[in-house]
Amino acid sequence: DLATSKESPLVQDLAADLLAVRGDPLRTATGRAFWSIVADMVVCDRTDDLARVHMPALVVTGEEDRIVAPEHARSLAAGIPGARFHEFPGLGHLPQAEDAAALLAVVRPFLREVGASEARR
Repeated sequence: DLATSKESPLVQDLAADLLAVRGDPLRTATGRAFWSIVADMVVCDRTDDLARVHMPALVVTGEEDRIVAPEHARSLAAGIPGARFHEFPGLGHLPQAEDAAALLAVVRPFLREVGASEARR
């Protein structure tokens, strides 16, 4: 049971968030397979490896994301040296589908800056 595993509090919180979204995720074979993959991703804690990322990173999330809670995205960004973080007000898990223009308004300047930085090397 993901929600009651003896994993870290972060993993437990994420698992509870995931289960809350789908109710009973084990009612179909497809659901069981999907949630098995999700469980593998959740319990594979690579937090310590984030500090080894030495490239530009932009982490984005929607304020209303019920699949991966914004605090988890915030933690991801905090673990990557120099990473930027942007939270889209009123959007959920798929900002690219919910408001592509808003996403592009954040991603394009980031990519221009990264490209300019690379060109100076």
